[in-house]
Amino acid sequence: MSWEFDLARFVTACAAGILLSFAGSIVQLTGRNELASPSTLGMDGAAVFIIMLAYLLENIGWGIGSLSDTAFLLGLVLSALLWLTIQKMQWRTQGDFRVILLLGLSVNLFVGSLFAVMQFLAMAFNQEFPEQLWFGRMQTLTPLGWGLSLFVWIPLVIFAIRHRRSWKALLLGTGWCRGLGIPIDKIVRGSLFLAFVATLWVVTQFGVFSFLGLLGPLLLRQLPRYRGGPWREMTDGALLIGLLFALLDHACFNMTFHGAEIPVGLPSALFGAGALVGLLWIRARKLVE
Repeated sequence: MSWEFDLARFVTACAAGILLSFAGSIVQLTGRNELASPSTLGMDGAAVFIIMLAYLLENIGWGIGSLSDTAFLLGLVLSALLWLTIQKMQWRTQGDFRVILLLGLSVNLFVGSLFAVMQFLAMAFNQEFPEQLWFGRMQTLTPLGWGLSLFVWIPLVIFAIRHRRSWKALLLGTGWCRGLGIPIDKIVRGSLFLAFVATLWVVTQFGVFSFLGLLGPLLLRQLPRYRGGPWREMTDGALLIGLLFALLDHACFNMTFHGAEIPVGLPSALFGAGALVGLLWIRARKLVE
């Protein structure tokens, strides 16, 4: 068996892992909930819904290239409209995060039901169903896809650096942050928005990797370096998760099953579920002791 190395794919997988880990970190940090993630907040579901909208638009001839690029561009437009709406609303973080969790659950349930209906209709009319709605699989980005990714990376890096001194203060709670003059509501709004845009890019381009945004930060905090250090967790910690994810994808790329490539979303979900159960079990035992 020959072992091939695709540098472009490895870098792309690493970037996807970094974005998912970073998105999970800022969601958990701003929500002060270690079990929060882009997936539990419904961001995965919303991204899948946008893919389905793009799929319908392409069927009536309104695409701009690949389905992935159409979906991401559509998602950016809808996200910008949502951001403008949120900016005009009064936002207070106290108590709001529980509402966001319930809203995320509702989105996931709705999209799951819609997914089943669309899959049935596609089978009934003998139409191809979008691959992005199955297990995540890395692929080579189009030039347009690389260009659109700048709408994720540039705002994310600027936002993270701009609020670098505020991340650790968020661990103290909203009361302390307001007392220190930290714009907590503005940071939460920006964090959730950027977490969604990052998730949108990964899901529309490669598919759903449900556990990485939740599990990555939890695994990092098992290491002494990242306990109580959110900035390290969001920088070199996210890079570490990205490299591990890229290595997993590299293995999937070379270790085929009956001649077919194993989608990296399959083992990541399998191993992620086992690791999450293990972490929760260890934490439960510590609480009992």
